[in-house]
Amino acid sequence: MKKLKAVPQILIGSSLIFAVFSEAKEPSFAVGPGFYLPAQPYQMTDYRGHFIPYVYMRYQHFYVDGVEMGSYLHDALKNKYKVFVRPSRYQLDLDHSDLPERTGNRQLGTMLGLSGKHYVRYGIWTWSIAHDVLGRNDGIEADLYYGFTLMQKGDPWDFAILAGLEYQNQNYNDYYFGIRTHQSSVTLPQTYHPTQTISPALRVRANFQITHQWLLRMQWQIEAVPSEIRDSGLVEESAAHSGTFGFIYKFQ
Repeated sequence: MKKLKAVPQILIGSSLIFAVFSEAKEPSFAVGPGFYLPAQPYQMTDYRGHFIPYVYMRYQHFYVDGVEMGSYLHDALKNKYKVFVRPSRYQLDLDHSDLPERTGNRQLGTMLGLSGKHYVRYGIWTWSIAHDVLGRNDGIEADLYYGFTLMQKGDPWDFAILAGLEYQNQNYNDYYFGIRTHQSSVTLPQTYHPTQTISPALRVRANFQITHQWLLRMQWQIEAVPSEIRDSGLVEESAAHSGTFGFIYKFQ
């Protein structure tokens, strides 16, 4: 196993800052230490995440929320739409793996997209669709979730759970899980080119108000790895976990 070293990327929060947290707890600016674990379904990896700063800012329609930033197009009480830029969910860093060097790193893409959140009588619908604008994976990812938030006014905590579907097109999957002829080896003896996939997933988020200005924030997702991806020689997991944990200080 190779010696671990810091991933050379700038992260200002979680890759999974869900769109279903309580607006009542949103400050105009917040910052704090956090821990980030990306989705890692790959075989022979020893990546256990790393510490990150978490930043939240909201000024009129513009926002920064973790690794996502963008602008609200419509921000009504029951329906919200926004454009955003955020990284893709997957990453393979060979500095944290015993996979052959010829496999090649699979870097985070820069996803530009549109998302929506809709409050209904018994819950929340959320959706998003995004495309890699810098051509790293040249793919499309999309999702659709339904869930609910458990919170009462005055409570120091809130909890949200959502169930839904994740979609990735062929270009996206081929970049992160494909094996080309020049990448095959004794360990990876066959080339492989996956097609598009749809997989079920579960998202959970919890906040706990420690003091008036300090908030404990936890977020987690588990996604089933479809057979089209598990058939890749790069993959050994049947589920991909990801999430964040952090202490957020809210400036007044």
